[in-house]
Amino acid sequence: MKKSAIVAGLLLSVSMMVSALAQYETPIDTPENFVTAAVKYGRIKVADIDGKRQLCDERGDPIQLRGVSSFGLQWGDGDWILTDDVFDALAFDWNIDVIRLAMYVGEDGYADHPAELLEKVEKGINLAVRRGLYVVVDWHVLNPGDPTDPKYLSAGLDLPQYANIRRYHPEFTGPQLFFAYLSDKYGNLPNIIWEIANEPNNIDSDDPWGDVILPYSQGVVDVVRQYDRDGLRDNIVIVGTNNWSQFVDDPVSAPVQDANGQVVYAVHFYAGTHDAGYEDEESNWLRSKITTALNGGLAVFCSEWGTSLASGDGGPFIDFSERWLNFLDENKISWVSWSLARKNEISSSTLPNTSDHPIDTDGDGVKNWDWDTELSVTGRFVRAKIRGDETPLYTTEDGSQNNGDVQFATVSQETKTEPEESVPEAPETVAVETPAEEVPAEDDGVLRIGSIGPGGGVIYFIDGSIYKEVRQLPDGYTFDGAIKAAEDLVVNDCNDWIAPTIDELNVIYESGVIENGNFWSATESTPMNGWDMRFESGEQGDKGSKSTQRSALAIRSFVYGAPGIAEPPAEDEAAAEIAPKHPDIGAMGPGGGLIFFVDGDDYKEVRPLTGLYKWQDAQTAAEDLQVGGYNDWYAPSKDELNAIYVSGVIKNGNYWSATESSAMNAWDQNLENGYQGEKGSKQTEKSALAIRSYKKNAALIPTPEDGSLQIGSIGPGGGVIYYKSGDNYKEVRQLAGTYKWQAAKDAADNLIAASKDDWTAPSKDELNEVYQSGVIKSGNFWSATESSPLNGWDQRFESGDQGSRGSKQTEKSALAIRSFTYPEATPEPEPASQAQASEQALTIGSPGPGGGVVYAVNGNQYSEVAVLSGSFNWAGAKLQADTYNGGGFTWRAPVDADLTDIYNSKVITSGNFWSSNDTNLLNGHDIRFESGEIGTRGSKSTQRSALAIRTFTK
Repeated sequence: MKKSAIVAGLLLSVSMMVSALAQYETPIDTPENFVTAAVKYGRIKVADIDGKRQLCDERGDPIQLRGVSSFGLQWGDGDWILTDDVFDALAFDWNIDVIRLAMYVGEDGYADHPAELLEKVEKGINLAVRRGLYVVVDWHVLNPGDPTDPKYLSAGLDLPQYANIRRYHPEFTGPQLFFAYLSDKYGNLPNIIWEIANEPNNIDSDDPWGDVILPYSQGVVDVVRQYDRDGLRDNIVIVGTNNWSQFVDDPVSAPVQDANGQVVYAVHFYAGTHDAGYEDEESNWLRSKITTALNGGLAVFCSEWGTSLASGDGGPFIDFSERWLNFLDENKISWVSWSLARKNEISSSTLPNTSDHPIDTDGDGVKNWDWDTELSVTGRFVRAKIRGDETPLYTTEDGSQNNGDVQFATVSQETKTEPEESVPEAPETVAVETPAEEVPAEDDGVLRIGSIGPGGGVIYFIDGSIYKEVRQLPDGYTFDGAIKAAEDLVVNDCNDWIAPTIDELNVIYESGVIENGNFWSATESTPMNGWDMRFESGEQGDKGSKSTQRSALAIRSFVYGAPGIAEPPAEDEAAAEIAPKHPDIGAMGPGGGLIFFVDGDDYKEVRPLTGLYKWQDAQTAAEDLQVGGYNDWYAPSKDELNAIYVSGVIKNGNYWSATESSAMNAWDQNLENGYQGEKGSKQTEKSALAIRSYKKNAALIPTPEDGSLQIGSIGPGGGVIYYKSGDNYKEVRQLAGTYKWQAAKDAADNLIAASKDDWTAPSKDELNEVYQSGVIKSGNFWSATESSPLNGWDQRFESGDQGSRGSKQTEKSALAIRSFTYPEATPEPEPASQAQASEQALTIGSPGPGGGVVYAVNGNQYSEVAVLSGSFNWAGAKLQADTYNGGGFTWRAPVDADLTDIYNSKVITSGNFWSSNDTNLLNGHDIRFESGEIGTRGSKSTQRSALAIRTFTK
């Protein structure tokens, strides 16, 4: 029987996967016990499995997606699918994993109606993601077949949605603008797959792949990675291949370069055309090409196949199709069937009278189409293959399978059965040993919170001689699977592990030994639901469907001194407290960077560079940096880059190292998950870092022997010196966020920093002085000079180019400058005690002892705020603030009241920052410092800036 009735409320796991789209529409209710594709597989990726590149789930297990494609969305028999009811039927009756949105560019499509087709694509994305489906966005190249044809390159150039991208990248072509816009808007979703050229064909070149398709594809892939707004840059990209996506072996010798390797290559087939002579080797050439591609290290995705001839008619060739799908199954190749065309065509799964509002025909809560009157032979076959049902057997009016008209085909043997429901089993338990070298030793050999226990877990609870340790299990589990996996665990001969109760989970959370992840408890709330806990926020939930895949923990209790550990272990072999971070890690270094490495008196600090760089440009930018009076900055090696990741001082972004792996490629690292790669094309634009090494006792702000400040030194207002002439100096501070022209001017004029309130916005000549000094090397900044009532001057610091036609309504970066004489005249303080003098030294706007800015003074109570590097979702902002270690002090994330105090102090005048308050599971509070407005509807998955605060007594 079909799935049981739809239940009220959202599955928590579904809301997690689609909360990034919450600003568009709310996720829908799903049938009871139904696990959607995106929940089941998570953030899919391409990975090496047994020597081949395959599509995998987020745990690294190979998967095969199955689904269907729309017909051309520009036509009425193609866009009819864009309804909630159709997507419900596809998701919950057909059980598809993926749907492809075929957006023809030619054929009266996007090139002629860009606004209309873009709207349809976005509607399709929304419908798919709300149901936990993966969605292929298909830039459908067919006629003309050259993806670089002017018809494609000029398509949609003038769409107003692209105006901001076009302003910064006037060189972008039509497909680059299309994918830049959608990547920026939806690239944070794990559901999205980009198909950048459907079927290249009839290209006038002796080497269509190398001369045309590869450079076109590389250009689009680079844009997708640049605009993927969550920083992960890992959405799958399907690259079309020559001869209607059949020459899938061509890229083996020259693949598209992608830093994270998340590219797959399209292959298309039609059973009647490509399997007519299965036993004939010459007729079996397409399978051979696929095998060559797989053996050559390419990942392959069948983004279109049909039961018919390549024309779309003839057949249906059900036996040939079955043989083809067996081949795809054997090689774990994901597939999408062509098509959901509401027309009388053999390759179509639906018929001209198929309803765009299917209903629940049998009262089980699932919408479906009538088997006999609305689904073609192709549709019945494809639905069965997706669901895993036994394949229906068909005959037609004259007894042949291949006579042509789908409407006269009938089922000769009824096999419309439902598959038995299955719940994913927990991975097989394997006894593991904890290597001795992984267990750090403490001088006194005493176990503490955070120590490694005898079972290789982390100690999270101590009461007298009673200890408890916890281990995180490696994969995702259902509720029952998590309990079984914990009970089956055997580590270091310890077999007394259990799953934690919900109260025990809270004890682990409060201990701080695990800081993130969503874990099952062993406590159920109903026969269908269990309790879980989010360790980023400490939030517990009791409505999680037991069939949802989550992380799991195992815990055990032991008595210190029990058999096997009768004495505190010796230094050379025992479990002891994990060494805490050095107190200077995370503090501000003398060059204004963050300290990430300490070894005796040897220190290293790191500064993120503004903007994106190709590999060589990243090295040059780091070596040319002059900040804090230092010019000894350089780009980190891959090992130094990993040391930055391990230190935790920078927690997101994908950065270049200085280590190359070949003449074309270099190493990079994602500082969010620690992944290092060695195949990143040097031409790809990535973030960059500059580091420097120094001795512990180096001066905090170096000055020459005569005491004068230098270009690049930190000025008395906390800015960077960019101009000096005798005793006259100028310093500059970059303001957080972006501004329209007048707002940039106001923000600079109103700035109070380090007790200095004489900041102004630079004129265009002063802006050029900043550029010429070299202290800021990238960014597009407003000057205070206008060229007309509508336009203002700006300057691009990468090139030095100044413009006089920038609309004042455009959002750009901003600077504040001030002039001063060194040394500045300061009034003699009145006689006071040392304590009074210490109090008087700190005022609102002064640098705080932790490296922040003082924003509140109440007697001898002070508060300081630090702006954290990068952007974060709500939970990430809170975690980053709570783990921040500036000055070696303990910091926390601000609540709404703290943000209001900071706003009123005027020490921060721009930017949109997270609060640690939230409204509900999906939404958190934030504040806009331009207006002081605190919002309560910001999706927690949105990337925003973050602050850390601390209160201290002087």
